[in-house]
Amino acid sequence: MGNDEESMVENGRVELAFAINEKHRQVAAYMDLPVQVGWSYFFKARMFDLLKEHDSVVVAYTNSIVYFKKSKDVRGEGFSVGNLAAKYYDLENYKKALEYYNKSYLLKIKIKTTDSSDFYKGLAIACHGMGDCYYTLYQYDSALISYTKATVFYNKANSVDAKSRSLSAYKYIAKILKKQGKYPEAFKAYEAQQFKYKQLGDQKNVSETYDDLADAL
Repeated sequence: MGNDEESMVENGRVELAFAINEKHRQVAAYMDLPVQVGWSYFFKARMFDLLKEHDSVVVAYTNSIVYFKKSKDVRGEGFSVGNLAAKYYDLENYKKALEYYNKSYLLKIKIKTTDSSDFYKGLAIACHGMGDCYYTLYQYDSALISYTKATVFYNKANSVDAKSRSLSAYKYIAKILKKQGKYPEAFKAYEAQQFKYKQLGDQKNVSETYDDLADAL
């Protein structure tokens, strides 16, 4: 379930994909498995996302949350809430996105996982999303707090993906600090960004970061 249906949509077999998804949901409902009903709606949302049917994405994720709550599946609820936050951000509904990124953060704290890196990355992504919302809403102090929290969690995650994601957070921390006239602090943020580029072996961007460092002097 899920990935196969998404592949069908990508390959133009849209009607069949949604028919299979509906059948899975009917079977899960008949067997009284609300968590599986939740996942069927989750993947339905992802299929609608591939088709750029934004309103339907929101409806499907909202339905998935209902069933994840019913089954007390915090992990599934956390994924749906986080994806819904990202969708609201794409739709430029930043206040709604911020509301759901906050919910995502609180849910991800509760998720039990044996992979601490994945746990911290999940928290970082939620904080990063909040930072993006605050920045777009011109609430720079709140954005700075959220971005800074995101970098702390990205550093704890310490994976290649986390390091890559942290680059944007450091960039916006520096931009905010420059707006506030705090150039020494902005310089340190650009330094941290450059260090991540070094860790990722991205020499081109390491070199380009020197321009940003010079602007912060």
